[in-house]
Amino acid sequence: MSYARSARTKFGQLMGQCKAWLAENKPSATQPKGTELYQQTMAAYKSQHRIGRFNAYIVKHVLKADETNPQGGNGGSTGGAGDLG
Repeated sequence: MSYARSARTKFGQLMGQCKAWLAENKPSATQPKGTELYQQTMAAYKSQHRIGRFNAYIVKHVLKADETNPQGGNGGSTGGAGDLG
């Protein structure tokens, strides 16, 4: 497998995880402001003056934090708070 193909595969996996995280945590009819984790993540993203894309921020600070510390936050696929502060 070439490097470009493996990079595309990895990117596709990360975006799939990001999409799943957003589907679980984003604002909805039952939670108009989203989950507590979503609110913390959005506040941390806004505090950096929205530099970059929100999906990239989720991958870097929420999903990667789960890989390094699976016991942190909620654990599992919903994502931990990681280093949002």
